[in-house]
Amino acid sequence: MTDRNKRYYNFNSSRQPASGTVHYPFMKVLPDNIHADSIATSTGTPTGTVADIQDEYDGNVYSVAEVTGIPGFEIVIKFVNVPFFKFVRLIAAYEGTAAHAVVMQLYDFTNTVYHTKRMVPSLPYYSLTPGAVVAGRYESVIEDSTPYISGGEVWMRVIHVTTGNAADDIHILYASLF
Repeated sequence: MTDRNKRYYNFNSSRQPASGTVHYPFMKVLPDNIHADSIATSTGTPTGTVADIQDEYDGNVYSVAEVTGIPGFEIVIKFVNVPFFKFVRLIAAYEGTAAHAVVMQLYDFTNTVYHTKRMVPSLPYYSLTPGAVVAGRYESVIEDSTPYISGGEVWMRVIHVTTGNAADDIHILYASLF
């Protein structure tokens, strides 16, 4: 990672000048985007592989056809070798009924429960040209990633928490941590 590509997160906003320079003693270099290592759908009918969600700009998607019942779909995306992270990102399009509830969650290994980080609203999915997909970008700041990491592994879940409709689909273009 070159210096110009490094992102910094200041853990202490106080400046401590010394010898004519400004030092940030609690500054950490944020990791590059951490791409998904695996994706699994336990409810719903998937099309695609984890490779389809590892590049934000390749135009590939991992799609899941919703099913009737609760949940309408459940997708778990796993990341490995994660030292820490400060942001979670999901780029997706949910083609569904506006009243349906789809959420992005992270698994808290300490308390053994998923925490909702973002809602994923219904959004039309279409391509204007090959590789050009209209989708929403859903991001969340994670102040302390410690409870979400176990043995370097992080689990992100995208779940339809209300009764599903077999005519609805979700299309995931990209998922990452950074």
